[in-house]
Amino acid sequence: MNFSKKISWALGLSVLLVSSVVSTSMAEDCAKAEVLKAGPNASVTGDVAIQVKCLDATPAFGTIMVVPDTTITDQALATALTAISLNKTVWLRTEGVVSGSLLTVMYIAK
Repeated sequence: MNFSKKISWALGLSVLLVSSVVSTSMAEDCAKAEVLKAGPNASVTGDVAIQVKCLDATPAFGTIMVVPDTTITDQALATALTAISLNKTVWLRTEGVVSGSLLTVMYIAK
C-alpha cells in the first residue's frame, strides 16, 4: 500500500470514528417531563441521579434515569425536587435517550 492510500484509509477511518461519536451524543429535548425520583446515587458521576418520564410524543424516550452534568448537579437536584414538591413538569435536554444519559439543561415548566 503506497503512502497516499494509507493516508486516505486513515482519513476515512477518522471520519467514520468522529461521525459515530457525534451521532451517539445528539442532544434530545423533552418539553414536558415528569420528575419521578431524584437523589444521591454513588454509582454515577456527580453522585446524583434523576428519574424522568417524557410526556411528549417526540422524542419517545419514556422513563429514564438521567445524570446531571457535574457543573449543574446541585442546581438540577434543586430544580427536580422543586418540581416534585410543586407537582410541576420540567423542560429538559439530555445527551441521549437511554438511562444514564447526561442531563445538560432542566427548567421548571408551567
